Amino acid sequence: MDDRALYGAVVLVARHYVGRAAALVDGFADEAVLRERLAVDGFDAGEQLDVALGFALRVVWPLTGRAVPEASDAAATRDALLARAAEVAALLETVAPEDFAGAASRTLRHRAGEVELEQGAVAFATLYGLPNMLFHLATAHAILRGAGCAVGK
Repeated sequence: MDDRALYGAVVLVARHYVGRAAALVDGFADEAVLRERLAVDGFDAGEQLDVALGFALRVVWPLTGRAVPEASDAAATRDALLARAAEVAALLETVAPEDFAGAASRTLRHRAGEVELEQGAVAFATLYGLPNMLFHLATAHAILRGAGCAVGK
């Protein structure tokens, strides 16, 4: 995969799903639903959304060779999650295809839970970053839908 294709596969996908996360939050009004969980020891819906938004940054910035920007976190309320989604979307809009020059040939060292990993850029994006973002977003969707929110299928 070349740099331009990697940009499209990562940045355009991240932008799209940050928008979907915002739409999930915007689709319900009950703050209590953010505290719902699939399992007692799992993240609640708000945490799942917050982590998904964080992964959008954590997958894109290392591929540009720059540090992940500091963004607000611990988005515990509907309004805070909407603000975080808007902040992440705005940050992603600043990333241009030129920022991915040399991205496909990078080796990335990062932490996944308790494990230190070293991955090539394509593996980092497709086997770690994007799947984690989508996992947390899908889990939030499942929690919200299970709680009766009209979030679609």
